[in-house]
Amino acid sequence: MIALEQKIWKWKAASGDMPASTEEVQDWIARETTLTVVVNGSELVSFSSSPDHCQDLALGFLFTEGVITSRGDIARLHHDVSADRVEVDLAEGIDFKPAEWNRTRTLTSGCGQGVQLNVPPNPRRMIKDEEPLIVDATYFRRLFSNLRAFSVWYERTGCIHQSTLVPIPGAPIIREDIGRHNAVDKAIGAGLAAGVNFGHSLLSTTGRLSSDMTSKAARAGIPMIVSRSAPTSLAVAIAEDAGMTLIGFVRGPRINIYTHPHRINLNPTDANVSSDDA
Repeated sequence: MIALEQKIWKWKAASGDMPASTEEVQDWIARETTLTVVVNGSELVSFSSSPDHCQDLALGFLFTEGVITSRGDIARLHHDVSADRVEVDLAEGIDFKPAEWNRTRTLTSGCGQGVQLNVPPNPRRMIKDEEPLIVDATYFRRLFSNLRAFSVWYERTGCIHQSTLVPIPGAPIIREDIGRHNAVDKAIGAGLAAGVNFGHSLLSTTGRLSSDMTSKAARAGIPMIVSRSAPTSLAVAIAEDAGMTLIGFVRGPRINIYTHPHRINLNPTDANVSSDDA
């Protein structure tokens, strides 16, 4: 389970005629474990995470960090639950140099996960528009409203992030984690395992849109990333160069479109938009 119940003591300061009070209650606390990813018998990376969908996390991490380019690059994927470890054997012919990978990783601003490959020097080629994804501007309000029903663990713990991969058309893939980056990797990893067409999908996430999260989505070829919160300047720059539509501040009837607005139908009553079914 992603969280556990524990006895806590809630204290409330005195206010007016009401004295200070203490209450003993059961409360939910998010679980945190250290997951290690082992590639070809060697430990590649360890990071703090929520202990669920660990294979999705490892698969998404390897994909968004450039270690693999498809699910077919992996010959074996095994989650050793007792050791908090995911073991990955790459397919024959996959040329991966761990030492070189380690030299190019940088520390991120994120929670739960602290490593990330450097932003590619030429991200402009990442997003391809053979079949452009067009989404109603009104769709995002419905999307986030619907996703609230699946935010049970955030409501209970106050610290679990949610990322959702939405194939259009198709069923959303929802993943949660104490780390925003982990939640993104889980959603993308699950999509990769399911054979989702990333080029006709969007990614929604909680919390701010940082450069590393935007870069992960760009590497996957996802043309649109959306959040209720704000992006950073580098996230906007990466999205612009990668050809990605970046949307923030999805709140009520308004959204902020920071890059590539051509994928957003600003007059939804005049167009036929497939996102209605997502």
